[in-house]
Amino acid sequence: MTRKSEEAAQLPNAEKLKEICKSYEDAKEFRPFSALSAKKLKTAKKTFKVFPSEENIHLFYDTHPLDKGKRGFILSQDGIYWHNNWANETYRNCLAWEDFAERELKLKGFAVDLGRGDTIGLAGLGSDVKRNKALRLLTEIKEALNE
Repeated sequence: MTRKSEEAAQLPNAEKLKEICKSYEDAKEFRPFSALSAKKLKTAKKTFKVFPSEENIHLFYDTHPLDKGKRGFILSQDGIYWHNNWANETYRNCLAWEDFAERELKLKGFAVDLGRGDTIGLAGLGSDVKRNKALRLLTEIKEALNE
């Protein structure tokens, strides 16, 4: 990785990530950390294989069809964390932003394909509109990382 790409892959500051996340908070699936109930947070901590430190969480995107906090992805200051259902295999469950910045993102069926065997399952969302919105969010963050 060149020096320029190393610098680009690190979020310049938390404010840019917060700004991007805030623009998506209107949807019920996208929740800022401050809006997570204690029960949902406890459930997510129990089910996610890897969980970020709470003070760094900006947004939780719940992809469980019953909005239970058992599946989805978390955007934190240090990277992205996700937990899928049994039907979506994935090699990893988290990526640091510098690794995420290098990935090619595409919607593949009911999941976001991150390449290299990593996928974030979105089947529980129930609509292509919601899946496309999740992909747009991740794409905006990737673009911000590569500016």
